[in-house]
Amino acid sequence: MGRTYYLDQPLVWLVLIPAIVIVPTASLVFDAIGEPLSKVLLTLALGVLGGLALASLFTWGFLYRAAAREWAQKIPEGTPMTAEFRPDEISAGWAGNVSTVPVDGIRWVRYRDRTATFTVAGFGTRLIIPDELMPPEIRDDLLKRYEGRRPFSRRPLGATVSAESAGPRPG
Repeated sequence: MGRTYYLDQPLVWLVLIPAIVIVPTASLVFDAIGEPLSKVLLTLALGVLGGLALASLFTWGFLYRAAAREWAQKIPEGTPMTAEFRPDEISAGWAGNVSTVPVDGIRWVRYRDRTATFTVAGFGTRLIIPDELMPPEIRDDLLKRYEGRRPFSRRPLGATVSAESAGPRPG
């Protein structure tokens, strides 16, 4: 869940990765100014490769180490999680921390095979629902209805999930 949480924040990655690549490369190239063109180009190439290697190492460490550790502290292993799919809202969480997104306020949805999670976002809330709590027919219906929407989408809110597809109201 930690990987899904951070992967769904594209602005962070759009700023962070270029910064990790550009800053070291620029400093190396500025240091090589006045040298022959071949040395400047070699320095540029090595700076880009080094920056990409650094960005890859940072991303791996962040997504596979730090994010997993952070979420393991938030949700210790064995903590029961819940997800409810009502005609007018979707709720998910764990003991003492349940969040809800109204169906008419959903901005985007995303399913990630690698992390086996489904994300529903709307009204400033993101629900990350593990695959085992997400009925496949509801997941498929939400993906179909909100297909093409991504974070920062400017499309108007208008798609709704029918009462039948959102599942029965819990008794």
